[in-house]
Amino acid sequence: RPIRDEAWAALHASNYPPSLFQRSGAPACLTLIKGVPEITPVDATIMFDHLCSIASWVHRTPDMETPTNPPKELPAVMVKRPHPALPHIEAVVSAPVFDRQANLIQSPGYHRDARLYMHIARGNVPIDVPAHPTDAQIAEAIALILNDLFVDFPFTTPAARAHAVAALLLPFVRRMIKGPTPVHLIESPSPGTGKTLLAKIISQIVLGKIVNATSLDLDEQALAKKIIAILLGAPQIVLIDNVNIRTGLTSASLAAALTADPYSERVLYQSGMTVLPNQALWLLTANNPTTSLEIARRCVKDRIASRPPRTGVMHGLERVPPG
Repeated sequence: RPIRDEAWAALHASNYPPSLFQRSGAPACLTLIKGVPEITPVDATIMFDHLCSIASWVHRTPDMETPTNPPKELPAVMVKRPHPALPHIEAVVSAPVFDRQANLIQSPGYHRDARLYMHIARGNVPIDVPAHPTDAQIAEAIALILNDLFVDFPFTTPAARAHAVAALLLPFVRRMIKGPTPVHLIESPSPGTGKTLLAKIISQIVLGKIVNATSLDLDEQALAKKIIAILLGAPQIVLIDNVNIRTGLTSASLAAALTADPYSERVLYQSGMTVLPNQALWLLTANNPTTSLEIARRCVKDRIASRPPRTGVMHGLERVPPG
């Protein structure tokens, strides 16, 4: 017990600015992936390396002290029973967002009360968002979204366009909303209408990069494990691209994930349940998908019309009939 308590004391004393956190009751750290910090679960090996970095460990005898390593049981115990004083972290963000109390988070670094880490990509200038925008600034923002960003997407109805705007705004205000939010189903009658492009544009603004797409597994157990693996990374956006029209949207695991915050499931090779925050924007793309009642009740549709075929002129040149 004295060694464990001294180890935690040394860790807390060296944890400023924080490099070790807790997420959903388990230790976590930030790992740079292509220059962008991502939340990584801390295992006994990572904890061992951290303990070796923050303190000098010695074996004391009546005559001398000799360098040694932390006791082999200590990192495992600290991982399984993290200290409650470890700062909490829920997500890494790349653009200004609001926290639960409607405070605007826009300065880089860790924000303890919001449980967020804000990363500003190298070469980017931090955005100075006004606390009280003027009417002219609001009008300019609306025009930018409707007349520039979304102007070329052939939404079928004004409601479909409004749902696309809502999908764009949701990640910035998600923490102000208690409970789950609907999945945005971006659908159209045929391929090539810009469904995936719409999802990529939204992710580029929110994340500063294109979100990685995933597929919808047919096996329920495989899909449940995939959902846990996705949420372990604390994503702001989850994109399930090109849902198979023959299988449709009928997964019970997906329906459960869309209404569970936090989401709980058993991780492979581990005992007990893993509980994770589920505050991502969920995007699905599909061509005329069939949905179960459970999925239909949990989604809003951003429907895009098929583009009319081009006839007569192509890039300024008349089309020549074959032969």
